[in-house]
Amino acid sequence: MDEFGKSSVFFDSDGVGSADVFRIAVGGCSHQNWGFSAPDSYEIALRASGMLATGSEKVLSEDVEFTFVIEANALNLSVALRDDGALFLSWPSERSKCYQLESTFVFNGEGWQAEGEAFLGNAQNMDFVIPCRDQGEARFFRLRELVLEEQ
Repeated sequence: MDEFGKSSVFFDSDGVGSADVFRIAVGGCSHQNWGFSAPDSYEIALRASGMLATGSEKVLSEDVEFTFVIEANALNLSVALRDDGALFLSWPSERSKCYQLESTFVFNGEGWQAEGEAFLGNAQNMDFVIPCRDQGEARFFRLRELVLEEQ
């Protein structure tokens, strides 16, 4: 988003062409978010290209394919990095629904661990803070709605 809250679109599904490029300067770093307009399964292939430091040869990576499955009832989890390095996670809750926040270090569908106890929804935003850890390791989060058994 720009400083006025307007989204910046770099790629879209209106057709892929030579204009669908995102340039990064040598030694640069950039972070983008993906947005999808409807529940579906999206398959995306990306590749990287560049010039060797000598400027004499262009190199091109193989395509890397990603699949994003957007569920109709997906829970909306927001994540922000606080000034102290901790992660601030927040999601809207529904009264009497139970939520479990989970994380994993390897995003392969396995190894999900509960982050604290389950939360009982109260029709307000639920918040959770995860203290600073090693900044170099990737970590993935998901939010699951638990089914409460009738007593």
